[in-house]
Amino acid sequence: MDIKSEAEEEVKALKRELDDQKKVLDSYKAKINEQNEHEQELKSLKLKLEELNEQKHLIQQLKDKIECPVCLDIPRSGPVPVCPNGHLVCKKCKKDSCPTCRCVMGSGKSLLATTILENIEHDCKFEDCNKQFALKDIEEHEKVCPFRIVSCPKFDCTERVPLAKLVQHLINSSECCAEDAAPRVALQGWNRRNY
Repeated sequence: MDIKSEAEEEVKALKRELDDQKKVLDSYKAKINEQNEHEQELKSLKLKLEELNEQKHLIQQLKDKIECPVCLDIPRSGPVPVCPNGHLVCKKCKKDSCPTCRCVMGSGKSLLATTILENIEHDCKFEDCNKQFALKDIEEHEKVCPFRIVSCPKFDCTERVPLAKLVQHLINSSECCAEDAAPRVALQGWNRRNY
């Protein structure tokens, strides 16, 4: 009976060890499944990134095609003048002949170019601003753009500088905002020096 009980104990110990190994194996399987899910998600994200890059490339090609060859700006309103050979030019640069092929411009308009320019993002017109906006939002941005061009507040200064650089202009200019002995006291609601 001792041999039988020892064998039973050994079998129970082996079953416990087997159960523990099954738990470890199940844990590894769960980790592998989780890793496979992450790999699938990563592949899906890579595919989406490739699609976005392709779309970005396509949009850039469309922008290049509707860019005016004279001023190199993208028109902001349609219809866009087009020559008989399909070359686009903006309204302000339109002359009697096409700047690309020199044929007579005529009165052709490209509705396709108008559709494209209404559906792409446009660069802010101010030099140091790198932001892009939809056509419906660009004018609102340009009204408050920190890089919009403003005149120096001194009445006899003719300098025009970006708003973001106005303080630097005032500090560096010997005529506009020269350091003097007048105290700088801020008045409630005023944005100027008080003498």
